[in-house]
Amino acid sequence: MLTDGIFDINLPQPSTSGNVLTSDGDNWVSQAAAPNVGAWKFLSEIVSTDSTTIDFSNVFDSTYDNYRITANNVGSNTTNVNLSASVERSTNIGTYHAYQYYIRLHPQSTSTWTYGGGGVFAQNVNNTGSEAQRSNFVADIFNPVSTNSKGVNFYGNGLCGFGTISFQYILSALQYNSPTTPQSGIRFQASSGTITGTYRLYGFSKT
Repeated sequence: MLTDGIFDINLPQPSTSGNVLTSDGDNWVSQAAAPNVGAWKFLSEIVSTDSTTIDFSNVFDSTYDNYRITANNVGSNTTNVNLSASVERSTNIGTYHAYQYYIRLHPQSTSTWTYGGGGVFAQNVNNTGSEAQRSNFVADIFNPVSTNSKGVNFYGNGLCGFGTISFQYILSALQYNSPTTPQSGIRFQASSGTITGTYRLYGFSKT
């Protein structure tokens, strides 16, 4: 309807904060927005230019069953380092324990998997003389507050430049066997020097 040169669209009252307008074909209705079903929700971010460790401390709780961390432009002030992760337990916030087991694709023989003790998930990364040699990866943390063993899977890629295959495909998993203690956080670090990059934490919606 046009009244005195102004459109009168007869909008409903806003109602609850966060509502959206939808149309039933004849009228506008104010109603709650559709839930963010089955999606990753951004929780926090750490940007490092010169840190010894990247600590996501006291961030896992029962709000989400699964968490994800994306890491971009990961490097170091030291050439040819390994990247590792460690666990923070809810009974000792601020203290980190190395993952006890790893399985990973060997960077110098991409058809070979290696298994052993420790928390290294990427080997022979970073070259301080090359901006191109940075790593990008995703870390999926499964059910950290459960009574299951604590696991995290990594996948990503980067240039290593220190083996027979310079292109590195990051594909690994770490395991920590302490089923009775919830995991509250996770730490990333290089085998020497500092660790850089942008790290973003997400939780996966239960509904």
